[in-house]
Amino acid sequence: MKSRLFIALAAILILIAGSLILWKHLSPASERDLDKPKRVAVRPKVSSVSVFGSAAEEESVKELMTFLGDAGGVAVTRAATLEAGIVSSADILILLLDSPDLTAAGPYDVRLLRNRKVIGIGYGAAKLFENARLKIAAGKCAHGVPGRPGIVIQRNTLLDHTAFPEAITLFDPPIIDQDFHNDILFGIYVGEKHPENRVGIEIVALFSTDSRYAPVTRQGQAVLIGVNSHVGNWSRPFRTFVREMILAFR
Repeated sequence: MKSRLFIALAAILILIAGSLILWKHLSPASERDLDKPKRVAVRPKVSSVSVFGSAAEEESVKELMTFLGDAGGVAVTRAATLEAGIVSSADILILLLDSPDLTAAGPYDVRLLRNRKVIGIGYGAAKLFENARLKIAAGKCAHGVPGRPGIVIQRNTLLDHTAFPEAITLFDPPIIDQDFHNDILFGIYVGEKHPENRVGIEIVALFSTDSRYAPVTRQGQAVLIGVNSHVGNWSRPFRTFVREMILAFR
């Protein structure tokens, strides 16, 4: 009799324990669970960049390197040649090339450039991308923009567009050229007449006064920024956008 009673008691205890385990898994999270910090996937930021620019862009290169270095935690180095920048161990190669004359670039392996994570700034960079047979290249560009030059950040995979809810004025002062800024601004045509231009590229930003043109685009591991102006003319908000985009390009 005692053994039967013991067995019955053990069965009841096992049943109660199983019920408690099931209740813990099915019931709402306890206050203790809610207090636990949740693990959020953090996208690693860029830790090193290499900058290449010709002698004509010397001052712009220095200023770009300074405000990138001010971000902290980023090693910024100067590439003596394009080839050196391409083969460097830096996370990203930044090309600051205004002139379409690529003599200063010297010899380089276009295949390595095509496989490199690179951000091109200026029309010279657009020409290099054309040589690499990218769509975000000089042959798809138009120059100038009416009114006060600005950009509107679009939903994109590089950075959170909601961090830039308003149009960003590109320059300080806002207008530095009375001739539609033809020599210092350009963008990829993404309007209705040529929908094929949009295929295979990502539109990061559109001109605020002409949304048919995208001055900031991405194709795979390459980003093109259609600004030829000296970095010293860039507005503070535009500098912030460029810096954050570079740091997020991982």
